[in-house]
Amino acid sequence: MRLLDLVAQCRDPFIVVPDASGARPIALSGAADFAQRIAECPLRFVLNDELTHASASLAFADGDRLTSCLDLIRIPAPLLWVEWSDSIHQQVISECGTVEERDPNAAGRQVGVLLQSTPHGRSGMARTFWSDPNSAGECEPQLSPVETHINLDDRFEAAAIEGMFRGSHATVTDAQDPRMADLLSTCASASMIGGQVLCAGDAR
Repeated sequence: MRLLDLVAQCRDPFIVVPDASGARPIALSGAADFAQRIAECPLRFVLNDELTHASASLAFADGDRLTSCLDLIRIPAPLLWVEWSDSIHQQVISECGTVEERDPNAAGRQVGVLLQSTPHGRSGMARTFWSDPNSAGECEPQLSPVETHINLDDRFEAAAIEGMFRGSHATVTDAQDPRMADLLSTCASASMIGGQVLCAGDAR
């Protein structure tokens, strides 16, 4: 089943039960909170393996990547869903030498991104989902706690740690690759747990 269908049909809230004795379960933001939005999303794409491989290869290719043409890029719709095979994606980044070992759990996993954009398509926000097998061997949709904010006309300034706890952005960079660092500076990540911004990290 496609990941978008898993999310659209998801009705189970994401509940965390703390280990502390007497602690009450905590309801956090989960895939079910996005079910209606994805079901009503007017543009939904599921990339085949060939297109996934070509896209990932281009993304991790040497050269200028997207930094030389950011002025031409637009998020094409106010609401957009794209999903792909994580196994193929992991294969490409392994072949490119970006990672030393493939994720052994990537087989059969689908990954998807829900993109919400401003009308001009130059800024927006992405939420990442993926499928994981449960104890019964059935796939369940998972939601990353990381929001990725995109601004193609400006750069995000990283906040001090105190600012991140109040909801400011944290940037992600690549100290080994200035071109990738420049591209990543158009994005900032903020981790959302239980409706509050806690800290930041890199997205799946």
